[in-house]
Amino acid sequence: MSQIVYDTFVLNEDKLTLSCGEKTKEITAKEVAIIKYIFKKTDIPIFIEYLLMEVWGEDNFWIRRTFDVYFTRLKKMLPDIKFEKDDYYLKVTTK
Repeated sequence: MSQIVYDTFVLNEDKLTLSCGEKTKEITAKEVAIIKYIFKKTDIPIFIEYLLMEVWGEDNFWIRRTFDVYFTRLKKMLPDIKFEKDDYYLKVTTK
């Protein structure tokens, strides 16, 4: 079983779940890929272009808008995580 632990969160890649304490939420494969990427690069600025290339294999206007939708969902799923984002960079830290 492939799991990544960050702070109070456990990401299970095989089951496509994100857990925090007793709560477990099913998530999509893209959400797993995004969360996995950002959990490995916490506390440092992430160049969004690199994240998009890693997760989608390309970076264009439509992929960026799709990422914005995923990003909004992730902020709601990860309330104990602080996200700082502009057009080019994303930084993730615990609150």
